[in-house]
Amino acid sequence: MRPTINETMMEIAKVLAKRGTCLKKQVGCVAINKKGHIISSGYNGQARGLVHCTVESPCGAWHNPDASCFAIHAEMNMLMRCPDIDDIDTVYITEKPCDKCLLSIQNTACKNIIYSIGALDAELRLHDEKPLI
Repeated sequence: MRPTINETMMEIAKVLAKRGTCLKKQVGCVAINKKGHIISSGYNGQARGLVHCTVESPCGAWHNPDASCFAIHAEMNMLMRCPDIDDIDTVYITEKPCDKCLLSIQNTACKNIIYSIGALDAELRLHDEKPLI
């Protein structure tokens, strides 16, 4: 059976998450336009030129849950690579976005965010009559 566009894009986001260079968490993100075409993607990881977080060389957050991770979030990487943020219609993320990423996505034309919560997917609708936050 043919998967839905939501199922397809979430699977792509899950594959992208495997590229993440953070030991604590791997996150993937895909943005599509109104036609359902992928216009940008991202995964979390260290900034260019920095050493990836590995078992041999973890960042401070690996051993300290209160420490902040140095990884750039998947959503931010997706936004930095997007040719035109006004073309974003829906964003798929392998987990619920943090407040900063949510605000950044909300500052685009994005109407929907689909994210994973365990085995289920949830949806946030942006730019409705009622503010999201």
